Amino acid sequence: MAAAAADPAALAKQCKELQRKLDEALRERDDLVRDLESFCLSDGGTTFNSSSVLQERIYSTEKELAQHRAALAATTAERDGLREDLEAVKEAKRRAEQGFKAQLDRATALDKELSFYQAQSARVVGERDRAVWEGEELKAANLRLEQQLREASSRAETEAAQRAQLERQLADTQQQLKAAQAKAAEAEALPGLRQELAAARAEGERLAERERQLEQAGADLRSQLADAQAAAEAAAAEAAETQRSTDELAAAHAVVQQQLRGEVAELQGSVAQLEAQLQAAQAAAEEARGAQQAAEAAAVEQQQRQEADVAALVAHHAEEVVSLRQQLTQQQEAAAAARTAVDEAAKEKVAALVRLSEAESGRSKAGGRIEQLTKEVATLRQQLEEATREKVAALMRVADMQGGGGRAGSPGRTDSANGDADKPGRSPAKQQQSAASPAKQRAGGWWGSPARAH
Repeated sequence: MAAAAADPAALAKQCKELQRKLDEALRERDDLVRDLESFCLSDGGTTFNSSSVLQERIYSTEKELAQHRAALAATTAERDGLREDLEAVKEAKRRAEQGFKAQLDRATALDKELSFYQAQSARVVGERDRAVWEGEELKAANLRLEQQLREASSRAETEAAQRAQLERQLADTQQQLKAAQAKAAEAEALPGLRQELAAARAEGERLAERERQLEQAGADLRSQLADAQAAAEAAAAEAAETQRSTDELAAAHAVVQQQLRGEVAELQGSVAQLEAQLQAAQAAAEEARGAQQAAEAAAVEQQQRQEADVAALVAHHAEEVVSLRQQLTQQQEAAAAARTAVDEAAKEKVAALVRLSEAESGRSKAGGRIEQLTKEVATLRQQLEEATREKVAALMRVADMQGGGGRAGSPGRTDSANGDADKPGRSPAKQQQSAASPAKQRAGGWWGSPARAH
């Protein structure tokens, strides 16, 4: 992955370096072309035509402008297409995000409703369980009160039986006392029966003692009976209170049972409604899950489409990268060719500069030679003027000395003198032409190479 990440960076760096070199080579080429054109336009000779150079420059500029316009139009069309594709992808992504957000909001609302119904159901179930527990507690309290009532009733019955037994014993003792008193009265009435009376008295005393004991026992029994009666009354009061409490509890139990039945019925109705609502919520949740699954499927499908679009865009960009790499390769080849051409142009420029320097040196030499010849011509002209003056003076002297015949022959000599004087004048011109002809030949040979370079 690092190597793959480093390769594009290295390629990008290499591409930038090559682009910089290509731009530099193009600038050098343009500079050379401008130098050659300026040199061609600055020359006043007949070797180069300034109008053809300008036409060549205009033609190359128009051609380059047309190429740049075509490249700009292609780039603009590609940019517009990429913008349209990007807008379509953004619109699809926005629609998918809106649908996904709507489904998420709906799922969130359904989850809130489901949690609310679950909380309500849990609350109702808790209230129902608490009511059932309170009913069980009331039933247990009622059972405890009934057990206490049965125990109090059994204690009252036991005490009532003990009281009845004590009353029977007291009645038997009173009957025995009455029988003993009757016997004592009969013994006192019958004198013969004194012994029996004494015995009866003794028996009566014993019986009186027994009666006292019985009375004491009866008093004890009465006190016990009173206590038992008090206890029985207390037990009866307690039993009555217990019965009343039991009745109240039974009534309250009945009311509570009735209320519990009503509340249980209401709770059952509420539970039924909650179950119906829960089923509806579950159905809605199932529907929401189905909708969410459909939305997720749609989102997945949209994501797949987006991934396919992105893959297509990536493939398209990869193709563009390949084409750009090919163009870069072509540009590199063109840059290499341009570099070669620039090298050749540089070599030709160096050769042209060498030839120009040679021409300049030849021109300077020719200028020096021309100056020298000009000086020689001026000297010869002065000599010619002096010779002419001397000749005129001589002719005038000859004319003075010889008269008219000498005056006729002197023009021939004058012509010969003029011819002799013209010979030195023509020889410097011929020398100038002979000196200028190699320079002109060199100039023509030098002009030819820029023409070929151009």
